[in-house]
Amino acid sequence: MNWIVDIPLSILTMIWNVAWALCLGFLLSASIQALVPTETVQKQLGKTTPRSLSLATLFGAVSSSCSYAAASMSKSLFEKGASLPVSSAFLVASTNLVLEIMLVIWILMGWQFVVGELIGGLVLVLLISVFMPVLINTKRAHSMWMQLKQMEQHKNMEGGCGASMEGGCGSAMEGSCGSAMEGGCGAHHSASKGDHRLQKICRSFRMEVGMVGKDILIGLVIAAILSVTVPTEWWSTLFMTPEDGHHPGWGVLLWNAIIGPLIAVVAFVCSVGNIVLASVLWAGGISFGGVMAFILADIITLPMLKVYASYYGWPAALRYGAALFMCIVITALVLDAVFLAADLTPSGERNAHVMTLGIEFNYTSALNILFIPLAIWAWIRGGR
Repeated sequence: MNWIVDIPLSILTMIWNVAWALCLGFLLSASIQALVPTETVQKQLGKTTPRSLSLATLFGAVSSSCSYAAASMSKSLFEKGASLPVSSAFLVASTNLVLEIMLVIWILMGWQFVVGELIGGLVLVLLISVFMPVLINTKRAHSMWMQLKQMEQHKNMEGGCGASMEGGCGSAMEGSCGSAMEGGCGAHHSASKGDHRLQKICRSFRMEVGMVGKDILIGLVIAAILSVTVPTEWWSTLFMTPEDGHHPGWGVLLWNAIIGPLIAVVAFVCSVGNIVLASVLWAGGISFGGVMAFILADIITLPMLKVYASYYGWPAALRYGAALFMCIVITALVLDAVFLAADLTPSGERNAHVMTLGIEFNYTSALNILFIPLAIWAWIRGGR
């Protein structure tokens, strides 16, 4: 078959392989987001301590998987007094340790990568807690954020839309599952408390899928195109993959740990969508640490850097991105060392599931038949 047929078929195959995991993950994430108040999260985070880092990681792991939503929440925590390492720990966990990402990694790449993602996310949080205060002046960053916020508020007031900005964005974002829900469900006194909670979950699910759905589709399209059009030999040359399959050497592992995040930066795929591309890179010969660095680097893509700049200004955003990049590279090398020492590095033939074309009736089909209709129902109810 030619590319015109192979690429759409690859996209459809990949969607079928991961659909149930995404549906289940987003439904659980929506349940937690709708039922756990934001104020509860923000109250528990202050100075950089083992407890605050642990709580930030936990809260992040049960929150949204959308990179942009995570960046916004991280900024809100920072604004309300959380330290930069703590707010960054939330950012890392909410984009790398959430359930839907773990499920997609397990389906596409295997259990070793799930373990690597868990360990890598925790190591990255620890490295951030150590290096971030040294590399970035937190007080200066907070001062810059306050200045930018005051300038934006002044600009909005001059334009006659200060109130609409405060009320429009604030109430729309924070009240999408709060005031809107209370107005929608609370106004109907006949509705039960259980129905009210269910409606909040459905609205949260719809909002979450709406935020990340396009990015996931972009990731699927990019991965399908690369898997079909780029020869394996090209990837092997880029990653310096040894032809004999032996240990590539630490120089090559360092190169892979650097090139992996750089690919993520320019690919600008979201936290879930880049797992698909990671599967292609692994099939192309990138090292274990390199592919884990690529996955972790969804927090330093070009669109994310632009988001940071809108919050903290470009100088602080570039320093922040550089600090995250350094911590990700170190994390990748730590993972290589740990998995090589434990003899857990995946071996054998490397396959990207995007390249396995066709749909078969198996457990994946059964789970899709269960969760896809449930997700469609939640989406429809969330729009009421």
